[in-house]
Amino acid sequence: MEVIKKALIYSCVHKQAIYFLPFLFHPSVKVKAVSKIRFFSFLKIMIHCMDENSTGKISLRIKEVSWLEGNVLAYGFYDEKHTHSRLTIHVIETEEILHLDILPF
Repeated sequence: MEVIKKALIYSCVHKQAIYFLPFLFHPSVKVKAVSKIRFFSFLKIMIHCMDENSTGKISLRIKEVSWLEGNVLAYGFYDEKHTHSRLTIHVIETEEILHLDILPF
């Protein structure tokens, strides 16, 4: 699981969605989308938008999402200028499954 999470983080911080593609198709990864292909397409679009709307380097801040049930972590990717994240991905990790969901804003 750690390798998959690191690949997701690397992909977003370096603005290279294609890097995460082989990890996405691991059987232990589940997505909140119609399919993993559609999830990847949306991730690619969101990373492109983040790249267009960000200033400087991208950094990661991980926060617990208290208003959702379960152990949901919000991976917020921030630039050097803005106070709100440029991209947010909700991650739920169980012993065997890694659930991913991209927030649209």
